[in-house]
Amino acid sequence: MRQSHVANVILGIALLILSGTVSAHWTSDRPDGHAPMGVMADHVHSRGEWMVALQHSRMSMSGLRDGSDWVSPMAVQEDYHAAPLGMDMDMSMLMLMYAPSDRLTLMGMLHHMDSSMESAMHGMGSSMETSGLGDSFLGGIYKALDADGQQLLINFGVSLPTGSIDEDVPMMGMDMRAGYPMQLGSGTYDLMPGMTWLGQGDHWSWGAQAMATLRLGSNDESYTLGDEFNLTAWAARRLTSWLSLSARLEQTQFGNVDGADPAMNPDMNPAADPRNQGGDRTQLGVGANIQFSGALSGHRLGLEYIEPIRERLDGPQMSVDSTVVLAWELAW
Repeated sequence: MRQSHVANVILGIALLILSGTVSAHWTSDRPDGHAPMGVMADHVHSRGEWMVALQHSRMSMSGLRDGSDWVSPMAVQEDYHAAPLGMDMDMSMLMLMYAPSDRLTLMGMLHHMDSSMESAMHGMGSSMETSGLGDSFLGGIYKALDADGQQLLINFGVSLPTGSIDEDVPMMGMDMRAGYPMQLGSGTYDLMPGMTWLGQGDHWSWGAQAMATLRLGSNDESYTLGDEFNLTAWAARRLTSWLSLSARLEQTQFGNVDGADPAMNPDMNPAADPRNQGGDRTQLGVGANIQFSGALSGHRLGLEYIEPIRERLDGPQMSVDSTVVLAWELAW
C-alpha cells in the first residue's frame, strides 16, 4: 500500500475520534470500554476487582522480503542452504489481573507457544516444529489521570525468561538448533514500559498506546534479541449495549539480534542468521467486542483480524500474511 493510503487510514481514525462528544466520565462497562484484542494492558480495574482472560492468537507468514522487495526461495538458496516457505506461530495466553486500589492494577501472564515452519532445500521440502512454555510477564498499570472522559495510564512490567532458547529440530537426519523465530523465549529479563491514553464519547471510544520491550544483557546462548517499539491507535463504535466494532493502526519496529547462538549455523537458513531478524511493520486491524449481561454479566468476547499494509524487513525474512486474535475475559 502506498504511503498516501497509510496517511488516509490515520486521517480516517482521527476523524472518527473527533466526531465523538467527550463523555463526562470514562467507563470500561461498555463493549467499547476495552481496546481491540490485539492491545494488551489497556485498562485498570476498580479496587478489589479481579479479571481472568484467555487469549489465543495465530500469526501466519509466507513469502520472503529483503527490505520492501519480494525475493524468491531460489534466490535465497544462492546464499543459504535452505529457504523458509511458510510459518505459523500460535500463542495461547492466560492472564490474571487484580486491583489493590482504584488507581493501580497488577497483572501476570503465562504464554504457551507453538511454531511450525516449512522450508525448501535444493528441491526438497522439510518441516520443523517447536512447542512449549513461553516467556512470562509480571507488571501493572497505574492510572495517572482520569478526567473529562479521558484516562492516562502508565504501563510497567518485566518479561521473565521462562521460555526455552535451546530448541532443536530434526533436519537432514540429525538434530539442529532451530532459528531465532522458532525459539520459545528471549532468554533475558526484558523491561516493558509504556503509556496508554483513552478517550470516550457517547457512542465512540478511542485510544493510543506506546510500548517498548528493552532487553537486559545477553542470554545463556550468548546473544540478545533486538529491542522492540510499538505504537498503536484505535477507534471503536458502540453499536448496541453489547456490541462494538473497532479499527486500529499499528506501527512496530524490531531490531536485529546482537551476538549469535554458537549452535546455529547462519548459513543454513535466514531464520538462523542474526542479521536477518530486524525491520518495521505497519498493520491495520479490524475487530469486534461483545459484552454479556444478565446471568453472564462480567464475561466478554473479543476478536481482531490484523493484516500488514507495509513491511520493511532486514532480510531475507518471512513476511506476515495476517494475525487473528480471539479472547475471553471474566471480571468480578
